[in-house]
Amino acid sequence: MAKKQQKLDADSPFGRAITEKDRKKAIVIARNDPKVPRLKLPSPSGYERALHAAVRIKSAELAEVLLGLGSKVDMPDGKGYTALFLAPELYAPVEVVKVLVEHGANIHVDNDAPLWSAIWQVSYGFGGMPIVRYLVDRGSHPRGLTHAAETGNLRVVPLLLKLGANVNELDDHGKIPLDYATGAAHTFMESHVKKKSGNLPSVEAFLRERGGKLSAEL
Repeated sequence: MAKKQQKLDADSPFGRAITEKDRKKAIVIARNDPKVPRLKLPSPSGYERALHAAVRIKSAELAEVLLGLGSKVDMPDGKGYTALFLAPELYAPVEVVKVLVEHGANIHVDNDAPLWSAIWQVSYGFGGMPIVRYLVDRGSHPRGLTHAAETGNLRVVPLLLKLGANVNELDDHGKIPLDYATGAAHTFMESHVKKKSGNLPSVEAFLRERGGKLSAEL
């Protein structure tokens, strides 16, 4: 039996304002239409909620309005992603992230996935360092260092160590940062980043100098 297709609200006034990236119009519509938080809008994920759309057009003010109208801060999109998780990927400013977190967004969802998303963006030079700093400051770093070591990014690794990350922190797979920096923990990201940047050895040396070990050495 064919899966029932989602009915989307692309032609709603709010949907059109989002398509046009007209922040002011979207805010006015949201304030005057109580149905806006319940809309389903087209997106690469199949559909997204109005709050995801606010993140997409980088409007902290619209996010604030929607949350005040009853948008659920951790409502998933068509692929199960929260607005906070998508914020770094959509190049949202840290002000948008702050609004979400201050309204109760779960920074630890899927084992601190929002931080991982932000670190991924930083590792590819897309920005996002203010989001990394903010999320770490809010307590989101249980796996932050393993994430950073996996990307091979020397901008993020020192920052996380300075903010208190454990150089030999253990993740859910029984691996620690140096496992990822050396490729001992083989992952898609490790091979992909190594091909792109060739900077994994630098992270390895940096961690070794600060007492980092392989899980097999502990």
